[in-house]
Amino acid sequence: MTRGLHAGMYSCLVLFLLVKSSDAAVRFTKQPGSKLYVLKGHTAKFTWDYHVDNINIEFDSQSPRWYYHNDSYVIGYGDAFLNWKFIIDTSTCPARLLTPTIRVSVEGKATLVITNVTLADSGTYGCRLVLSSGLPISMPTSQAQLIVEVARFTNVPANKLYVVKGETAKFTWEYHVDNINTEFDSRSPRWYFHSLSSMIGYADAFDGRKFRIDRTCPARLRTPTVRVSVEDKATLVIKNVTMVDSGTYGCLLFLLSGYLHSMPTSEVELIVTGK
Repeated sequence: MTRGLHAGMYSCLVLFLLVKSSDAAVRFTKQPGSKLYVLKGHTAKFTWDYHVDNINIEFDSQSPRWYYHNDSYVIGYGDAFLNWKFIIDTSTCPARLLTPTIRVSVEGKATLVITNVTLADSGTYGCRLVLSSGLPISMPTSQAQLIVEVARFTNVPANKLYVVKGETAKFTWEYHVDNINTEFDSRSPRWYFHSLSSMIGYADAFDGRKFRIDRTCPARLRTPTVRVSVEDKATLVIKNVTMVDSGTYGCLLFLLSGYLHSMPTSEVELIVTGK
């Protein structure tokens, strides 16, 4: 009986210690989403927060550490000798964040802030809670991709557009751009069916951004009569829709610089119904 009682007490004690150890572990309590979209010229905030029981014992003297892409581009760290104040690592912090003015700082305990973001600021940023012991690979780390946009959609259609056969389909897209001539490609926006390999048309910068039908536009939209056009800045119009017009249509704000996957894109499924 005594042996069983002792075994039970021991099991409870082990369980209590495990739970207590788990609760006390250094960890992030708040992290940004995997992607952070910010308009050019605005402020990016990577909202990190963390829990640590005894920061003076558990943290390295330079922790947390914030970085760009990887540890070879450490932006800065919390300095234990300055009451964990954020210090910029001028030897590795990207120069664009320091000159001509310093644009990077930390709010609260771990929120990284970049003001007046530029296209060059796009990329992956991270925060690592560097501990006083252990392997770096096991230390709490969080990353988020910053995507800086110079243009954005101000209106997009619903995900699905239902139109009766023979009627007109209108994909009502609208966008904002500060300077279309310096930020847009000469063929932008671009409208497509399913993918850019079936581009319907584009706005031609050399003709006042007039809509031009591309050679890859599906033949059904061009013959025997042209049934596709653009109204206002970006609203795609298809007249006298047929059942074969059903499918996914998209609008891409094609920028002068940056990666295609980060450019503003909106897609809508057209569903043509019988009368």
